[in-house]
Amino acid sequence: MIYKQRSFPAIDVAKVVMAVAVVIIHKPLFLQDYPNYLLSNVLCDVAVPFFFAAASFLFFRKLGRETERPVTVWLRYEKRLLVLYLLYTIIYLPCIFVKNHTGYYSEITIGSIFGESLLLIKKFFWTASFAHLWYMNTLILSIAILFGLSRIVKNKWVILGIGTAAFAAITLLWFFMYGQVAPKGIMPIVYSVMKRGLLCCCLGYFAAQTDDTVPKWEKALCPVLWIAILICGIMSYGRESLFWENARLLLTFLCAYGTLRVCIGSNLQPRPVYGILRRYSTLVYFLHLLLMSEGWAFLCRHVGIQDPGAHPFLYFCVTLFLAVAEATIILRLQKKERFDFLKYLY
Repeated sequence: MIYKQRSFPAIDVAKVVMAVAVVIIHKPLFLQDYPNYLLSNVLCDVAVPFFFAAASFLFFRKLGRETERPVTVWLRYEKRLLVLYLLYTIIYLPCIFVKNHTGYYSEITIGSIFGESLLLIKKFFWTASFAHLWYMNTLILSIAILFGLSRIVKNKWVILGIGTAAFAAITLLWFFMYGQVAPKGIMPIVYSVMKRGLLCCCLGYFAAQTDDTVPKWEKALCPVLWIAILICGIMSYGRESLFWENARLLLTFLCAYGTLRVCIGSNLQPRPVYGILRRYSTLVYFLHLLLMSEGWAFLCRHVGIQDPGAHPFLYFCVTLFLAVAEATIILRLQKKERFDFLKYLY
């Protein structure tokens, strides 16, 4: 295939929007469950599948342009992801000790730090080192599996079928074994790869092997998919079943793919600002959980807010503001020679 485009500015714009959506998932805007469910659990749930699909698309497009051996390009990409995962694990160490081992800053001791460090080694690939960082180890393994498949199978439809089969297998297996949708007794990383990462990355691979010219009907289909997932969320609210859970999840994947295709077919011209947006999206995604509930409660006590839980929108605004502020500081410091290492954070 002849690749016409080398950059996709609209993907950088979409990533910023999706990064804010991830913040909304973790810091809901409303006190009421229903609007939070529709916004955070339904519409914003497209964000992470989009990141998976976009990462896969950009990797395989780069793979198709490089003159180096594909294995060399893949290993360099995986190394970059691993370094990113390791660096953010280190940044989140204080949060890990509080959230996973003690729950309170005052209970952190030398013994608890040692115990949590040993547990962290096990969790690094077993689950995730911290909350949202599951995206990183899932992406590392999903890209590795997909890269291996792409060396054997060249047909994009077959690749997509394998990803779909993995999704169906893990869903049906655990439903028949336990009668439930949620995983039980399985390595969380295996579930994450088979249930989300691999299929989303397959969609990104599929997009990478498809012509960049996106027809009008495909662009028109994207908002229809977003409306469909909203309707699905309305109909499935309060219902826990295999059908509704997976119908909504598959729609999020289709929305992510449809949005990616619209971005690919956009007419935005490359400009320096899009590179800056790309860096902000990465930094906001990874940094926004540094303000945990303990930190929020501490902040509220010192500004006179008696009931922190009654102000979810304020919590979201403070979280997003701090993430953007931290990202800005990192980007400014990185320009100085002695802080050049900060570039590895994005």
